[in-house]
Amino acid sequence: MNKFSESAASDIFRPLTTPVTAVYNARGYLRLPKGLDFTCLARIVLVPANQSRFCFLSVVSRKSASQEKPARAAVQFLASRLPHKVWHRSKPLSYGRAGEATGSRQTLQELHFSMSDQTLAWIGKTWSVMPSFVRVVTVGFKDQPCLQSQSIMERIFQLSLLLCICWCLGAIYAPPGPWDAYNLSPNRQIRPSRVHSSDGIVYHPDLLCQEGGVANLSVGSSITLDFDKEVGGQIGFYVEEGSIVRLSFTESPLYIGPNSDRSTENGQDGFLELYVREQSQQFVPTDKLRGGFRYLTIFAVTYLELRDVILNITFSPHVEDLKRYSGYFYSDDDLLNRIWYSGAYTVQTCVIASNEGRRWPEVSAGWENDGAVGIRSPVLTDAAKRDRTVWAGDLAVSIDTTVTSTGDMLAVRNSIDTLFAAQRDGLFPWAGPPISIYNSDTYHMWTLSAVHDDFIFSGDVTWLEGLWDRYTRGLSLMQEKIGAEKQKLNLQSVAGFTSHANAIYYKVLLNSVYLASVLGKKEESHTFSSQARKLKTSFHSAFWDEDEHMFRNEAPSDDKIFPQDSNSLAVLFQLTDEKRGKQISLKLEERWNAFGAVSTENPRITSPFITSFEVAAHFLAGETDRALRLVRLQWGYMISTNLSVQSTLLEGYAEDGGLNYGYGAGEAYTSHSHGWSTGPTSSLTFYLLGLRLNEPKLDRKAGRWTFHPHLANVTGVEGGFDTRWGRLDASWMLQNRTLMAKVEAPEDMNGSFRISGECSWNQLIIDGKSSNFTRRGDVWVSPRLTGGVHSITVVYI
Repeated sequence: MNKFSESAASDIFRPLTTPVTAVYNARGYLRLPKGLDFTCLARIVLVPANQSRFCFLSVVSRKSASQEKPARAAVQFLASRLPHKVWHRSKPLSYGRAGEATGSRQTLQELHFSMSDQTLAWIGKTWSVMPSFVRVVTVGFKDQPCLQSQSIMERIFQLSLLLCICWCLGAIYAPPGPWDAYNLSPNRQIRPSRVHSSDGIVYHPDLLCQEGGVANLSVGSSITLDFDKEVGGQIGFYVEEGSIVRLSFTESPLYIGPNSDRSTENGQDGFLELYVREQSQQFVPTDKLRGGFRYLTIFAVTYLELRDVILNITFSPHVEDLKRYSGYFYSDDDLLNRIWYSGAYTVQTCVIASNEGRRWPEVSAGWENDGAVGIRSPVLTDAAKRDRTVWAGDLAVSIDTTVTSTGDMLAVRNSIDTLFAAQRDGLFPWAGPPISIYNSDTYHMWTLSAVHDDFIFSGDVTWLEGLWDRYTRGLSLMQEKIGAEKQKLNLQSVAGFTSHANAIYYKVLLNSVYLASVLGKKEESHTFSSQARKLKTSFHSAFWDEDEHMFRNEAPSDDKIFPQDSNSLAVLFQLTDEKRGKQISLKLEERWNAFGAVSTENPRITSPFITSFEVAAHFLAGETDRALRLVRLQWGYMISTNLSVQSTLLEGYAEDGGLNYGYGAGEAYTSHSHGWSTGPTSSLTFYLLGLRLNEPKLDRKAGRWTFHPHLANVTGVEGGFDTRWGRLDASWMLQNRTLMAKVEAPEDMNGSFRISGECSWNQLIIDGKSSNFTRRGDVWVSPRLTGGVHSITVVYI
């Protein structure tokens, strides 16, 4: 194994005075043996070296016998545990290259080791428990842009080793298994899978799918290449000098032809024409990259000798291996597995560099993907093709999908920060920059909700404190819209359904109770709690219709619209009791047709966004079979219809299954890879598998989880995802009225196993010992389980 020279190491440990890398700031610790009671600073840097990944751990201690010796012992301890150690050294630190400390009274302990997969796995297991001692300063890739903390010394106690390495860099991967066959993510550079069709005189078209393959196109002829799934990026190819080539792109095969489908609403995308001035590999300009497509058509304006058509994938630009997810899912139902991974791949295609969004205002012809859509890269946007912009409502679904699948929390954080940076007079944008439109109460509140979703997984108190003033200002805007008697929002939004807005507001208030408590703001927490209780009472009196057994969209008694969104969210956010939840679930099912759930508030439209909430509502109502029927029906249609890309998920479609989603720009404008449509990915993990991360305790030192399988017409499920404490994995199998389950949690997490009370049980065995459940409403709860591996057996009567 090659060693780094002194000069190479000196170059790597340069001052971090400007933005350098993908850094995710959060709280974290490194576990060390007892007796090493000291405080020091640590820094991790990842750099490419001889086609390998290397990690540098630098431990800085004050130059004193009492601290230098334990610091050296700490690094030696780590070195003894590493699968692949390269070298370790100790030297005086007088130049402050690491950026964490300066002056001659410091000692730098360096440990360099190979970032092999074996090492990455070791890091996750050894560093995930995090009780105390060593703090991490920053993590970075050399020569790539990143986020840098304002003051490393000031922020030392808020930075997280686990999240930086494992989430931002994808270090804690899902284990290999049969589920890998469902993973749709491509390599960074790919070729077409097949030739879809050709027109005119084209010689050897099939060779274009091979390396070095050459096809000949006469003037006026064309060839359409199929990449077999949704992709996005920059097309490259070789042609002769002086050639003129036209390119068109489409997600749906309905729009294969001389012009592309539409990524702009007010213009025509048309085609991209390239004049080749020299004989070399040509790539389309960065601003002309196509964010989402499956089919590429190449037109020969002049005679073409065309070869080596390739695509450089540009989505999720900070991820080296797109196939390496931190989460996974597997069941004995092939369709459910395909749907889960379609959702995972969809959100991955929606993560882009912050300078590669759709330009706004839109161009009148063609397309431009050079819009600044975030305050830093990467960002989680709404969709691959368009709008390539941060929309807060979309995050309500795509954050949970990200958590349970790709684990790309860096993109999530950057998107939330982008929305907060765009706050005006307390109001958050409906759509982030460069579109920057406002006046949606619901999307305003989804921004607030996203803060809670992020914090559960990051535990970053410093980040939360930095947002709190803006957060509470945004919350107070909603309070100003609450009537003294009816306690309902005077909603101003795209749809105007007040029960929908009030349901979200109730959830935001509950979130705020917890977040305020974390920050020690007891008075604010009490105020939010009181407001939530009042709102819950008034919500039922204002909106519930006893004859229809559903919530109305507005308070007047003659209102006869009973929205899909309001009723789904009311169950999901537990605004209802068990009886009403089941009534709503049944009523929602009555609206399904052959293509999915039809939205009453948006007639003739099927919305995967709203139906994502409905799926979760059915699970929480105890109607697991109904939830799975809806997933198989609506998402099964989306991934199988030949109108779409059969890989990622449609933004929405007509009630008859067509692509008309109500846009004035027509069916060609509909997005075929939209993050807000991915709800089943998280629901299958959170509810069917039953593995969920709960709000940590207020001291944030111990994580909490729940393992609550929702039994249905599936006999076995396995899955898991990464957390800031380490991996959380579980599985269950039901056979002969015996449930056999297993959960593996990090040492610094505790939780409980639960089953619903619909079935009678007569025996609970945990880790080979007989145990008992405690009943809480309709749920039976096991005794508290600590970190580690637990086997659970439940025998039903």
